Amino acid sequence: MPQGVTKAGPNEWEIPVGYVPGMRVPGRFFLSDTLEAILEPGAIQQLANVATLPGIIRYSLGMPDLHWGYGFPIGGVAAFSLDEGVISPGGVGFDINCGVRLLPHPSRGVTSKNPGISSNPCTMPYRPV
Repeated sequence: MPQGVTKAGPNEWEIPVGYVPGMRVPGRFFLSDTLEAILEPGAIQQLANVATLPGIIRYSLGMPDLHWGYGFPIGGVAAFSLDEGVISPGGVGFDINCGVRLLPHPSRGVTSKNPGISSNPCTMPYRPV
């Protein structure tokens, strides 16, 4: 395991705030001993980078399938504040698209800052990446 990453419990590891500059929350990921042996160091770096995003809440998380992605690591999960956070449907990258689309939901007065995003998902054009 890279220096600075600590074991937080059985099959649970923590990346402390400060592992990379600007981290707002710690990173947590979950791996068995078998999966630990094949963990890509770049995935830990990416998980720490996710922890620097505005409005992130509590942890940047990595599931047991954690591996190098493009932006977020594959297996990376993060929740963001409605008021201060970001929405990133392409957090893991656009190379395979994964059928990801961003659809606004008319809840709690959320509005788009992008005039190209409709409040009605039925009228949104498909935009392949």
